[in-house]
Amino acid sequence: LVTSIGGFVGLALGLGSQDAAKSFVAGVSLLWRQPFAVGDAIEIPSLKVFGKLLQFGIFNSVIEDLDGRPVTVPNAALAAGAVVNRSRARLRLCRLDILVMPPSSSQLRSFLEDARRNVGGSVNISSITCDGVGITAKVMVKNDATFDATKGDLYAKLLESAEKHEVELSFEKRIVLQPPASE
Repeated sequence: LVTSIGGFVGLALGLGSQDAAKSFVAGVSLLWRQPFAVGDAIEIPSLKVFGKLLQFGIFNSVIEDLDGRPVTVPNAALAAGAVVNRSRARLRLCRLDILVMPPSSSQLRSFLEDARRNVGGSVNISSITCDGVGITAKVMVKNDATFDATKGDLYAKLLESAEKHEVELSFEKRIVLQPPASE
């Protein structure tokens, strides 16, 4: 019985140290290759994690997700799958989701046509609910210091089109920052 317990304990320690060894080797490899740096916006699709890299360690890295929560990721997981570094992309997709309440379908149609001309990207209906019509606006922008100003400009252009066609914007649901997507 003691031998069996000792065997199980040895196996558990061996497996545990194997994961630590994988993360250590991965950490050294990532440190050498430098696919990302602290402060970069990174995405790990296999783990469904997106956020800002706060800390890079030898065994684990910490990413702040969109809700501001720290997510600790073993470096073995970073090295094993795809990691998208959005900070190094030349262009980013700025996506703005809003809810509008058009008085009529003809006003909604003219608002959409005008918004498409103003925005210079795509403006489409994303949902229809009892609260209103969900609108998604997408525009490609440079991934530089002007990005934040572009988000505000996108909202202002939609607001201008809404006022022109007497369509009420209910509220801004979210602004999503994404790399170019293949649609």
